[in-house]
Amino acid sequence: MESLGTYLKREREFRQIPLIEISEATRISSQNLNAIENDSFDELPGAAFVRGYLKAYSQHVGLDVADVLLRYEHYLTHGDAEHVAVEEEKPVKRPAVRGRTLWVVGIITALVALAAYFASR
Repeated sequence: MESLGTYLKREREFRQIPLIEISEATRISSQNLNAIENDSFDELPGAAFVRGYLKAYSQHVGLDVADVLLRYEHYLTHGDAEHVAVEEEKPVKRPAVRGRTLWVVGIITALVALAAYFASR
């Protein structure tokens, strides 16, 4: 699968954006941008800086920042640079409440209320 650096370089070249343009716009050195595109993340200052670089790079090129950062997180946790797609959030399913259960709870509540009424008399 495609590495993060390969993906970024391919997308940048597809949009015909020179690396120097990104460097000037984001104030990230060309050396650091080359390291990113070559998946040489160990040559960069640290993960926090890399996230900032990736965010600025993605915004300038017009990529989904969340997707790029997810790919980088995958690289950090798995030690490789293979492609990871952004997964859609799945809705949380609540357990189904049966009609009978609600009916029983209603009857018990009514009985407790009646017992409390007669006990107070």
